[in-house]
Order: sequence, then C-alpha cells, then structure tokens
Amino acid sequence: MESVLEERMIMKEMSCNMLSCTTDDPIELEGQKFVRVFIRGQSFLYNQIRLMVGGAIATATEVLPETAFWMALNSPYLVPIPVAPATGLVLVNQAFARYANAVLMDAAGVGQALGPRAALDRANPTLRTQV
Repeated sequence: MESVLEERMIMKEMSCNMLSCTTDDPIELEGQKFVRVFIRGQSFLYNQIRLMVGGAIATATEVLPETAFWMALNSPYLVPIPVAPATGLVLVNQAFARYANAVLMDAAGVGQALGPRAALDRANPTLRTQV
C-alpha cells in the first residue's frame, strides 16, 4: 500500500511547462460538432492531453463537478479524472524546437549538452520563430 502512495506522490511531482490552452468556437461538419483545442507546452506526460480534454468535457457536461477538477490540479494526491478516448482526438500540427533535443553534436562530433538559450540560438530560424 505504501508503494502505491509513493508512486502517486512521484507522479504528482512530475510536471511540464504549459504555455497556453485555447479553443475556437465549435464548428459543425456533416452534422457533428467539433471544437479545436490549441495546447502549447513542453514535455507533455503520457495521456496528459487526453486527461486535460477528458476533464474539460466532463466538467462542461457536468459529469465532474468543477471543484473536483480544480482539486485534481491542486491536490498532492491523484484525483480520478476521465480520460478522453483517443478516437475523435486529432493531432493537426506539432513543432519541436531544436532545444528540445538533449544533446547537440559539436564540430568534433562529440555530444555537447546545451542549455535552452544556447540551443535556441543554434536552432533553425524557421523553428525559432515557432517557439
């Protein structure tokens, strides 16, 4: 039992950098409504997007009280949140800046770890504008 609690505490300590999360107005295609969700961040965890979307849908449809959603975000414990099914979720675009790579090769061909700023300075100008 203690190992389960320890595992949950470790999972709660994992984090990523969420920069923004926005939506467009719903659109209707062939009689079905769709919502585009724009999520911008770095280092997403396994199923994180599905949990975020599932929690938002459950809150919007009043399956999950809004207070439970906020408790899940702020509690040191895991709060069960519905996971959105993969069906219906479509990844339209992704961009990976070169700084996301842990190692860049220097001129001698030896791996050299760079900090985010140094790696961003070396990144392709097109990718740099997307960051």
